Amino acid sequence: MSIKKLIDENKKKKQRSARKKAAKNIAFGAAAGTVVGSALGILLAPKAGKETREDIADGVKDLAGKAKEKFEDAKGKLSDASELIKDRIKKHEDKTETSTAVANMDENQSQDEPDTREETKEITDCGEGRV
Repeated sequence: MSIKKLIDENKKKKQRSARKKAAKNIAFGAAAGTVVGSALGILLAPKAGKETREDIADGVKDLAGKAKEKFEDAKGKLSDASELIKDRIKKHEDKTETSTAVANMDENQSQDEPDTREETKEITDCGEGRV
């Protein structure tokens, strides 16, 4: 690549970055303006101050109640998932213990019994007339 192309690419990257930053700033400003405008609209509305404060308090209570419901729902789901995971781990442990016990039994049995492969071979050979 030539130096000119590298410089042009670098310049384009900086311009894109600047445009993204500007777009973010505009979006943030619009959101902040909306929030401030809404708050001022509620507070400066032709209702009496007492009514406005009651409306705000009711809205906060509703929001708190909804948040509590969501929290309890999430807590229940987490508890259910936890129980499911515990059950799966227990089943896996049981299978592992059973497999280990069977393997140990096989090991013990093979150590206790003599190797009968040679005897079996001799009997088979006798049957074929190879004594």
